[in-house]
Amino acid sequence: MTPKDYYNKIANKYDEVYAKPYFQIENDFILAEIRKNCNLAIGKVLDLGCGTGMLLDEQYCADYTGVDISAMMVNLARKKHPHKYFVIDQASEYVRHIAQVGMKYDVILALFGSPSYFRKEYFYALNQIAKPGAYGYLMYYNKTHHDPYIYGMNGSDVERTGITPMEAINLAAQIKGAVTVEGHYIPDGMRKKESYPRFMIKRKLHKANKPGRRLGDSNYITLKIKWD
Repeated sequence: MTPKDYYNKIANKYDEVYAKPYFQIENDFILAEIRKNCNLAIGKVLDLGCGTGMLLDEQYCADYTGVDISAMMVNLARKKHPHKYFVIDQASEYVRHIAQVGMKYDVILALFGSPSYFRKEYFYALNQIAKPGAYGYLMYYNKTHHDPYIYGMNGSDVERTGITPMEAINLAAQIKGAVTVEGHYIPDGMRKKESYPRFMIKRKLHKANKPGRRLGDSNYITLKIKWD
């Protein structure tokens, strides 16, 4: 099953499933990390893999563009946020297109594994759509921790690629700016609980010659970017 088919299939249940307390804690953690580095309320924000508009559910963004390959997900996002701009497209194709026409953003986000579905050959185009001083937060699935398939709702499997810690380093080398590579993981058993302290534990990449030493068991490998 393709990502497009999968997310169209689960769209109507998506918000209900991810409203559970442990997912809300995860959302709060990630948004707090992003807010430390940029003002989402006033910057021009590009949300790649926007789904049903979770970011806007949690955060006011005056100038916002959301992109998702799932028409069903985007239609739900438009109903919740009718005054915001959404595009049905494959995110990396959209990035390539707007790079050609000269559009630029203050904040570029791809959260909760979204960039794992992107075409890596278009990664360089992010440099062309980022304003000087722009901030980026790209959360990839960790290929060394996850299977290549995510077992989804309704008994469906959907293929995803993810990246390894070394691939994260190679992607970071294409960025025209400063990049921090971090990992976030959820300790075993935490998702069975309804409430608990901050569970997203950050594992920083300390030595490039041993990239998997502390990132190997992370759920996500995140590239935090500050463009020149």
